[in-house]
Order: sequence, then C-alpha cells, then structure tokens
Amino acid sequence: MPDKIDGLGPQITEALNRVSQSKFQTDSKQDAAPKDGAAGSRISDSVTFTDTARQLNELAAAVEKVPVVDTQRVEQIKQLVDSGQYRVDSERVADRLIALEQMLGDRG
Repeated sequence: MPDKIDGLGPQITEALNRVSQSKFQTDSKQDAAPKDGAAGSRISDSVTFTDTARQLNELAAAVEKVPVVDTQRVEQIKQLVDSGQYRVDSERVADRLIALEQMLGDRG
C-alpha cells in the first residue's frame, strides 16, 4: 500500500493551474547582415515550448520550494526517542521491505 507524500500537493496543484493559464513564448531578435552584404536587416527567431515542457518547468520550480526534510516531524520523532516512547513496528517494516523488493524485482 503506497504512502501519501505530504507537503507536495498544494504547490504542485498551484503550479499546474498557473501553467494551464499562462502563455509562454520567447522572441529573440538580432541584427544581422544577410549574405548578399545588405546591412540593417532584422532576423526574428521564435521559440515555443510545449505544454509538457511548461508543466515540467513549473513542477520543478514548485518541488524546489518544498523542504527536503520535514523538521517538525524530525523533532517530534526525536522527542519520542529521547523519552523512550518511540516504538518500531517490525512487522510493518518487514512488510514494506518485502513490497519494495517485489517492486524492484518487477522492474528488472
């Protein structure tokens, strides 16, 4: 049974909403002389990113804002360990290790 990853949902949802509402196009203009020697001509280059590229960019930015470590949860566990109240459910750990091994075995 997969665990819910807390802390990512709202930021990713917000990023996806921004991506779907925005238009992202970059225009770049340069002065360049054509091959025939005439000066002062302008060449316009245009780059348009796909929706997928825009989404990936927004998602990457949203994920970068999420802390890697949940310091509040770490402190909570430290207090439980220090007070002797933290208990490891060895059966749950074993079940999850077996599930992980099975998942990794399916990929090979």
